[in-house]
Amino acid sequence: HKLPVFWQRPLTCWAWILRVSLSALDHCHIPGPRTAVVIDELMLAKQGITNINTYMDTQLPFGYVHLMTLLVNVQNLIMALKSGVLFAHAIVTDDIPLMIQQIVSTLVV
Repeated sequence: HKLPVFWQRPLTCWAWILRVSLSALDHCHIPGPRTAVVIDELMLAKQGITNINTYMDTQLPFGYVHLMTLLVNVQNLIMALKSGVLFAHAIVTDDIPLMIQQIVSTLVV
């Protein structure tokens, strides 16, 4: 049983913001061109939410996923080699802070 996805809920908030903004602009007798700028900005926000939903529902190509996995693995390998070399050098020179730095950077990255 699949739960429903309510991606339209943020759009409701932006509709309320648009309504309140238009009411405030009309109450203050703001000229039409300025009101149009506010409406355009709010429409861009609505379009942004719709684009995010589109990106979340679009499956990535299989080759792209493999490329990203390869790049992450290569980066991890290079990071491990660099940390290992610097750690070995720190052992020889008895540099305790460098050893700690390399351990922490390897664990964090």
